[in-house]
Amino acid sequence: MSEAAVEVCRAFRNEGRCRYGENCKYEHSEGERIEPPPRGPCFNFEESGECEFGDRCRYLHGDEDGSRFEKKPRKRRPRKPRRDPDAAGEGEGGEEGADAEGGNGRGRRARRPRRRNGEKLDEECNNYKAGRCRYGENCVRKHVGDVEQIIEKLDEVCNNYREGRCTFGERCRRRHE
Repeated sequence: MSEAAVEVCRAFRNEGRCRYGENCKYEHSEGERIEPPPRGPCFNFEESGECEFGDRCRYLHGDEDGSRFEKKPRKRRPRKPRRDPDAAGEGEGGEEGADAEGGNGRGRRARRPRRRNGEKLDEECNNYKAGRCRYGENCVRKHVGDVEQIIEKLDEVCNNYREGRCTFGERCRRRHE
Protein backbone atom coordinates (compact mmCIF):
# COMPACT_ATOMS: atom_id res chain seq x y z
CA MET A 1 0.00 0.00 0.00
CA SER A 2 1.21 3.50 -0.80
CA GLU A 3 0.75 6.46 1.46
CA ALA A 4 -1.97 8.85 0.22
CA ALA A 5 -0.84 12.34 -0.81
CA VAL A 6 -1.79 14.99 1.72
CA GLU A 7 -3.24 18.24 0.41
CA VAL A 8 -1.61 21.43 1.61
CA CYS A 9 -3.70 24.10 3.34
CA ARG A 10 -3.84 27.04 0.92
CA ALA A 11 -4.71 29.58 3.65
CA PHE A 12 -1.76 28.57 5.83
CA ARG A 13 0.63 28.52 2.89
CA ASN A 14 -0.49 31.90 1.50
CA GLU A 15 -1.37 33.83 4.66
CA GLY A 16 0.72 32.11 7.32
CA ARG A 17 -2.39 31.27 9.37
CA CYS A 18 -5.52 29.16 9.10
CA ARG A 19 -8.80 29.74 10.91
CA TYR A 20 -9.12 26.03 11.68
CA GLY A 21 -5.75 25.81 13.44
CA GLU A 22 -4.99 22.32 14.75
CA ASN A 23 -8.38 21.06 13.52
CA CYS A 24 -7.57 21.75 9.85
CA LYS A 25 -7.80 18.63 7.71
CA TYR A 26 -5.02 19.86 5.41
CA GLU A 27 -1.28 19.97 6.00
CA HIS A 28 0.18 23.20 7.37
CA SER A 29 3.55 23.69 5.74
CA GLU A 30 5.78 26.50 4.51
CA GLY A 31 6.53 26.94 0.84
CA GLU A 32 5.62 28.82 -2.31
CA ARG A 33 2.25 30.52 -2.71
CA ILE A 34 -0.56 28.30 -4.00
CA GLU A 35 -2.78 30.01 -6.56
CA PRO A 36 -6.55 29.53 -6.15
CA PRO A 37 -8.24 27.11 -8.53
CA PRO A 38 -9.63 28.60 -11.73
CA ARG A 39 -13.13 29.99 -11.39
CA GLY A 40 -15.87 28.21 -13.28
CA PRO A 41 -18.69 29.78 -15.26
CA CYS A 42 -21.76 31.23 -13.52
CA PHE A 43 -24.68 29.00 -14.46
CA ASN A 44 -27.24 31.77 -13.90
CA PHE A 45 -25.31 34.10 -16.22
CA GLU A 46 -24.97 31.38 -18.88
CA GLU A 47 -28.71 30.61 -18.81
CA SER A 48 -30.21 34.10 -18.81
CA GLY A 49 -27.32 36.50 -19.39
CA GLU A 50 -27.93 37.96 -15.92
CA CYS A 51 -26.88 37.15 -12.39
CA GLU A 52 -28.56 38.52 -9.27
CA PHE A 53 -25.18 38.81 -7.51
CA GLY A 54 -23.59 41.03 -10.16
CA ASP A 55 -19.98 41.94 -9.30
CA ARG A 56 -20.27 40.06 -5.99
CA CYS A 57 -20.72 36.73 -7.81
CA ARG A 58 -17.91 34.24 -7.20
CA TYR A 59 -18.09 32.82 -10.72
CA LEU A 60 -17.17 34.06 -14.20
CA HIS A 61 -19.65 36.03 -16.30
CA GLY A 62 -18.39 35.35 -19.82
CA ASP A 63 -14.89 34.87 -21.20
CA GLU A 64 -13.61 38.41 -20.53
CA ASP A 65 -14.63 38.50 -16.85
CA GLY A 66 -11.43 37.26 -15.17
CA SER A 67 -10.12 40.74 -14.36
CA ARG A 68 -12.69 41.06 -11.55
CA PHE A 69 -10.83 38.44 -9.55
CA GLU A 70 -7.30 39.75 -9.92
CA LYS A 71 -5.87 40.98 -6.64
CA LYS A 72 -5.50 44.72 -6.56
CA PRO A 73 -3.06 46.38 -4.16
CA ARG A 74 -4.78 48.06 -1.22
CA LYS A 75 -4.26 51.75 -0.71
CA ARG A 76 -2.95 52.35 2.79
CA ARG A 77 -3.16 55.58 4.67
CA PRO A 78 0.13 56.76 6.12
CA ARG A 79 0.36 56.27 9.88
CA LYS A 80 0.49 59.23 12.18
CA PRO A 81 3.64 59.48 14.26
CA ARG A 82 3.19 58.40 17.86
CA ARG A 83 3.26 61.06 20.51
CA ASP A 84 6.18 61.17 22.85
CA PRO A 85 4.89 60.13 26.32
CA ASP A 86 7.33 62.56 27.92
CA ALA A 87 5.88 65.47 25.92
CA ALA A 88 4.48 68.46 27.79
CA GLY A 89 0.72 68.55 28.38
CA GLU A 90 0.42 64.91 29.41
CA GLY A 91 -2.31 64.40 31.95
CA GLU A 92 -3.76 67.91 31.61
CA GLY A 93 -7.44 67.12 31.38
CA GLY A 94 -6.90 64.52 28.64
CA GLU A 95 -6.95 60.78 28.72
CA GLU A 96 -3.55 59.15 28.86
CA GLY A 97 -2.43 58.22 25.35
CA ALA A 98 -4.96 60.55 23.71
CA ASP A 99 -3.84 62.41 20.62
CA ALA A 100 -4.68 65.97 19.60
CA GLU A 101 -7.52 64.90 17.28
CA GLY A 102 -9.50 63.34 20.11
CA GLY A 103 -8.44 59.75 19.45
CA ASN A 104 -6.70 57.49 21.88
CA GLY A 105 -3.46 57.17 19.94
CA ARG A 106 -4.30 53.69 18.64
CA GLY A 107 -6.38 54.54 15.57
CA ARG A 108 -9.73 54.21 17.35
CA ARG A 109 -12.31 56.91 17.83
CA ALA A 110 -12.50 58.46 21.26
CA ARG A 111 -15.55 57.51 23.29
CA ARG A 112 -18.06 60.09 24.36
CA PRO A 113 -17.72 61.04 27.99
CA ARG A 114 -20.11 59.12 30.23
CA ARG A 115 -23.19 60.93 31.42
CA ARG A 116 -24.35 60.88 35.00
CA ASN A 117 -27.96 59.89 35.69
CA GLY A 118 -30.31 62.60 34.44
CA GLU A 119 -27.54 64.63 32.81
CA LYS A 120 -28.52 65.81 29.32
CA LEU A 121 -26.28 65.75 26.25
CA ASP A 122 -25.24 69.09 24.85
CA GLU A 123 -27.45 68.54 21.77
CA GLU A 124 -30.98 69.59 20.91
CA CYS A 125 -33.56 66.85 20.38
CA ASN A 126 -34.59 66.85 16.70
CA ASN A 127 -37.66 64.73 17.48
CA TYR A 128 -38.81 67.30 20.03
CA LYS A 129 -38.43 70.08 17.46
CA ALA A 130 -40.56 68.02 15.04
CA GLY A 131 -43.19 67.41 17.74
CA ARG A 132 -42.68 63.67 18.13
CA CYS A 133 -40.29 62.98 21.03
CA ARG A 134 -41.61 59.94 22.90
CA TYR A 135 -39.15 60.13 25.78
CA GLY A 136 -40.43 63.32 27.44
CA GLU A 137 -38.50 64.06 30.65
CA ASN A 138 -36.37 60.93 30.12
CA CYS A 139 -34.93 62.16 26.80
CA VAL A 140 -31.12 62.42 26.89
CA ARG A 141 -31.12 65.48 24.61
CA LYS A 142 -32.23 69.01 25.41
CA HIS A 143 -35.81 70.10 24.70
CA VAL A 144 -35.56 73.74 23.63
CA GLY A 145 -38.70 75.87 23.28
CA ASP A 146 -42.32 74.89 23.87
CA VAL A 147 -43.32 72.52 21.06
CA GLU A 148 -46.53 70.50 21.37
CA GLN A 149 -45.76 66.80 21.06
CA ILE A 150 -48.17 64.77 18.92
CA ILE A 151 -47.65 61.01 19.14
CA GLU A 152 -49.32 59.04 16.33
CA LYS A 153 -50.85 55.88 17.80
CA LEU A 154 -50.56 52.52 16.06
CA ASP A 155 -53.49 50.12 16.05
CA GLU A 156 -51.58 47.61 18.19
CA VAL A 157 -51.66 46.71 21.86
CA CYS A 158 -48.47 47.45 23.81
CA ASN A 159 -46.99 44.16 25.04
CA ASN A 160 -44.74 46.01 27.49
CA TYR A 161 -47.80 47.67 29.06
CA ARG A 162 -49.49 44.27 29.43
CA GLU A 163 -46.42 43.05 31.34
CA GLY A 164 -46.31 46.24 33.43
CA ARG A 165 -43.04 47.61 32.06
CA CYS A 166 -43.87 50.26 29.42
CA THR A 167 -41.66 53.27 30.14
CA PHE A 168 -43.32 55.59 27.60
CA GLY A 169 -46.64 55.95 29.43
CA GLU A 170 -49.03 58.27 27.56
CA ARG A 171 -46.33 58.89 24.92
CA CYS A 172 -46.32 55.21 23.87
CA ARG A 173 -47.18 54.66 20.20
CA ARG A 174 -49.25 51.55 21.01
CA ARG A 175 -52.56 51.21 22.83
CA HIS A 176 -52.58 50.62 26.59
CA GLU A 177 -55.61 48.49 27.47
